[in-house]
Amino acid sequence: DPPESDNADDGEADVVMPGDDFYYYDEVGVLSDALKGEIYFSNKRLFEDCGAQIVVVVLKTTGTASIDDYCIRLFNRWGIGDREKNNGFLLLLAIDDEDYYACPGSGLKDVMSPQEISAMLFDNLESDFAAGRYDSGVKRMYEALFQRIASICGSGAKIQEGAEANRLN
Repeated sequence: DPPESDNADDGEADVVMPGDDFYYYDEVGVLSDALKGEIYFSNKRLFEDCGAQIVVVVLKTTGTASIDDYCIRLFNRWGIGDREKNNGFLLLLAIDDEDYYACPGSGLKDVMSPQEISAMLFDNLESDFAAGRYDSGVKRMYEALFQRIASICGSGAKIQEGAEANRLN
């Protein structure tokens, strides 16, 4: 692989930067506060346990970039997951583009095949996304990803812990 460029012209300059909550970014306003809290708090627990991170980004559009290129650039720019284990996962939705994409880190690609990820997207996100029920679809997809990645990492983290921590905060 060629070395990554620090040049601002490499295309990374046009990706959004993470907010204070890192684990989600919703420029469209389609994710509920309850879901954002669940994502934030369950991720904190997962990261403490094994370094894995599951980030959900919702944009209006990826502009002129293809969604897969944008997703990979954003993943790398944000540094999602543990640097050594490469166990991050990015779920990107582009609402106006009517598209979404899932990007696992290289450490997860060894155990989560593209076919498995496609099936997870179809089973958990596709119908809600097509119907404009973004919060519901993201919730189902995030929870399925969380369970799968926690299992891969050998983490005892539970999605309910994130939901409960959100209620308490």
